[in-house]
Amino acid sequence: MGEKKKPGRFTLQFNMEDPQQRMASELLEQQGRHKAQFIASAVLSYIQHPPQGHGGDPPPIDEAALERMLLAIMEKHPRFAGTAPGELPEAEETPMPAEPAKGPWKAPMGDDALKAINDTLAAFQQG
Repeated sequence: MGEKKKPGRFTLQFNMEDPQQRMASELLEQQGRHKAQFIASAVLSYIQHPPQGHGGDPPPIDEAALERMLLAIMEKHPRFAGTAPGELPEAEETPMPAEPAKGPWKAPMGDDALKAINDTLAAFQQG
């Protein structure tokens, strides 16, 4: 293809059946006589900061910010402090409430059944 007669001059036609192209066309119409500046800014912004999720490289990790976030989390949750890397903190055990002592095997099954169980346990302990 040979050189253009007027470099920098373009003719565009949008497909008005495509919702994205229709929206772009409407946005350009709103720019009046400043369409070229609008398009130039949009193209340069797109090239310098490509949209995420389209196969681009992820943004670099700000290690200082990450460290501040981790320290803030550890302050809020002291059980995480002092654990080795890769080690999960132990679950805090809630002590079971002490139940008042009950008489010898008071239960709805009856005293005769409980006596038989006690006698059987006593026989195992002796033998």
